Amino acid sequence: AGLLGGLFLLLLDLGVVFVGFFLLLLGLAAQALGFFLRLLHLLPLLVELGQNILEIHVVLADQAPRLLQDAVVQPQALGDGKRVGLAGHADEQPVGRLQSLDVELAAGIFNAWRGQRSRERTRLRRPDLYESWCESHPITRIPRWKRSERAQLLRTDAQFDAAAALLTEKQGEECAAARENLMAKRSAGWAFYLHSTGETPDALVGVCHKTGEIAQLFVKPDAREQGIGTKMLDFALKKLSEHGSPWLNVENSNTAAIGLFRRMGFVPDANDGRNENLIMRYCGKKTEKL
Repeated sequence: AGLLGGLFLLLLDLGVVFVGFFLLLLGLAAQALGFFLRLLHLLPLLVELGQNILEIHVVLADQAPRLLQDAVVQPQALGDGKRVGLAGHADEQPVGRLQSLDVELAAGIFNAWRGQRSRERTRLRRPDLYESWCESHPITRIPRWKRSERAQLLRTDAQFDAAAALLTEKQGEECAAARENLMAKRSAGWAFYLHSTGETPDALVGVCHKTGEIAQLFVKPDAREQGIGTKMLDFALKKLSEHGSPWLNVENSNTAAIGLFRRMGFVPDANDGRNENLIMRYCGKKTEKL
């Protein structure tokens, strides 16, 4: 009887230990489930935070050149380098890893903008140095066309109206007169191509297959600095592949266009004595697509 009683007590103790262990596992499972539910609750907030950070980066990349255009601001380290501020401003707040990424992005944008502004000043003040820079920095790779971009031959009235509107913005003439000029040139053997991004016409170029001339290359101001002019000039050269050295006529004062043409492989050929325009011919430098 004593042995049976001891065995019963042992089994009872083992049962109590098993129940206690089971309750412990049940408590841990409940805590894990609660943590998982809290994580699911935080997941939309984390996704929203990631989207906000991405939007901040996109806005920063898009707006920084305009914000910096009229102000001399530059990211710089303060003190022990753990804080970052802007020159001329009292912004000395500590930054974390995400803010540091924004500061690095802003620094890269600023350096690119500063280089562009420096070349612009050189172009205006020292055209000889700018000419040397263009010769030493040719455009050897053409930017890829985006899916939303296309260049279409002018055929319909709507296309001619859109092209005339661009020429009106470029030359300041009446839209009707610009349209008549386009129609007259088409009758003389010209082909005009309208560039659109999405549904918005933003650039134009014309080629003459009879003479190998390129003209009416124009990009709307709000669509510049995106490589569209380079793409359209390359597009025009391919359309005139039957000509050994296509040429174009540009005003001597338009140093920005001359710089683009030089970097694309055009060289000065002669001056037009009537209006001091510069004739440039393509010398056939090889370019590649990015």
